[in-house]
Amino acid sequence: MIFNKTVKSKNARQTLISFIGLDNRSTKAFELFFKISCHDKYAHVEKHEEASITIVDIDAYNIGKQVKEFCQSFSERQLIVLSTHQSEFEFPNSHLVRKPIKHVELSKLLDVIDKKTHKNVGAQISSDVSRNNHGKEKSEINTIKEVKEKAVKRTPAAIENKKYRDTAQAAQLIGVVDEKLFVGSHPDMDLEKPRDVLKIFYSPKNMFQGALQKGWDLAKQNRETVEVKFLEHAVYLDGVNHLAMTELSDSVLRPMCLLESKDTPTFSSIDNKTVKERLQAHGRAVRSCTIESFIWKISLWSSRGRIPDNTDIYKPVFLSEWPNLTRLQQTPHALRIAALIAHEPIALCDVIKELKIPQRYVFGFYSAVNALGIAGVSRRTVDSLFEVQQKRFMGERSVLRKLLGRLTHTVGGESSSHAVAR
Repeated sequence: MIFNKTVKSKNARQTLISFIGLDNRSTKAFELFFKISCHDKYAHVEKHEEASITIVDIDAYNIGKQVKEFCQSFSERQLIVLSTHQSEFEFPNSHLVRKPIKHVELSKLLDVIDKKTHKNVGAQISSDVSRNNHGKEKSEINTIKEVKEKAVKRTPAAIENKKYRDTAQAAQLIGVVDEKLFVGSHPDMDLEKPRDVLKIFYSPKNMFQGALQKGWDLAKQNRETVEVKFLEHAVYLDGVNHLAMTELSDSVLRPMCLLESKDTPTFSSIDNKTVKERLQAHGRAVRSCTIESFIWKISLWSSRGRIPDNTDIYKPVFLSEWPNLTRLQQTPHALRIAALIAHEPIALCDVIKELKIPQRYVFGFYSAVNALGIAGVSRRTVDSLFEVQQKRFMGERSVLRKLLGRLTHTVGGESSSHAVAR
């Protein structure tokens, strides 16, 4: 029996795809690929019965038996088989895709299989879908360049052709005053000069942001509420309900984020009843929000358009999942930056060049998603799942990276002196 499951949306149907042998991070990478490169035409589904296409990582450990059993149950299912070295398979209806995967190659293959599957279904497809499949269809999908151009053009057309849209778009998104608070106001640095590059870093480890992230790790790990004390001020993190609670106003929190402290923050387990009693004892308003939105805001206030001091701006960075931007503090160009990084791992200096926007917008966004744990420098196996476009001037960058590394070690207090926002 052929299973051809689709989900209709307002704009078009989605073809459902199941996975075999892919871990959680690889699954998220594919979900981003479907969203960005395939424009939501395809979607991941857990149950094989609900899918019309299945993607298999044949390099996964002890996967052969599982795939054979799957083929017995779904003998007519179209399979896309991922592998770095294997070339012959016993599985019917299989299509080989080499790793690392080329975005355009896989997109085209999915379109061909999707079209073929719908033709084979015949009477199982409603007449309106049949009419849509009848006639001339696109034989080519957007190239990687076109996808990137679409990411670049996500802002309103009236301001699209301006090289720098600092004032105009910032006013639309968060207001000129708020922009300075969240992404700073310092000018772009010359990223070809290692001493200038040092000025784009900050050190969250000894700041409130570092204490907050450590406290949240403890709360998640132990599934409890943790009290974080930094500079004698307390914040409570609920690891079960994913909430941050405090009596501190933004006017207190914001300057806290700019300070480094030699005093070690304290972390202690506490029950929610005691938390409420402490927060209400002073008669002040209790402020509560999701931990994600709290960490996002604190990291923006702390970084102010800079990046953590362990970040290599010349290496590609990844975005493992799409941030819920509608529920987070907005920053200029956040949607465009997210779309570009989600499409494929890309160096931060290349993001700046591609989008032609000030460095502080890119660095501030990266610091925030990095603080949430959904972005980082590409060192993971999953980052080699999709092919990364090779950029120019890599030779010069390797030299700059070495020089920057030496300066970081030799210029003792200089990097720490830039930890306080300018």
